[in-house]
Amino acid sequence: RWTRTRAIMPPKLDDPKRKVFIVWETDRGNNGDFIINVHSSLSIHNNTNVDLSFFLFCPSWDSDIWFDTILPHEKKHVPISLSCATHVRLATLKHSSKKKAGSTSINDFNVTSHVLIAPTCYTSSYQVRTCLTKVEPNFTKEFHFINRIECIEGVTALYVEPVVKVVSLLPCFLKCQ
Repeated sequence: RWTRTRAIMPPKLDDPKRKVFIVWETDRGNNGDFIINVHSSLSIHNNTNVDLSFFLFCPSWDSDIWFDTILPHEKKHVPISLSCATHVRLATLKHSSKKKAGSTSINDFNVTSHVLIAPTCYTSSYQVRTCLTKVEPNFTKEFHFINRIECIEGVTALYVEPVVKVVSLLPCFLKCQ
């Protein structure tokens, strides 16, 4: 017999009773001290050669929330208050908005569609391909990415990678066109 089930709607960001999940890592320092690192359960890794901005979204929120711009080959943890996000959008600043360097409005960015980053189970891994169209005054450029979402024991990591990687094992430089 089929029973209807629904996903639990996450609470609003300003709800004082909402649960927040944190990761607590301990380590031993060189002099024997304990080092405690506390961070959110969601991290984003930019494994591309372009600066990418990220907007986070959850169905219980009113709109997308700007997280940060992550430099190439950099990793950042999402703030604990935003770690319950279920979707992410990749973004680059529009050409006309270059003057507004500190802008966090989604209207000033070229963005992808929402990408689901909610883990499918306690330990899971899946990939989603996305396309970011950058519209400039004289040309239109498309960036394609593979988003790999890995969840290990409830800790989720989003890896944004290019679709194609060329690795040269030759003893000389390699040019591609």
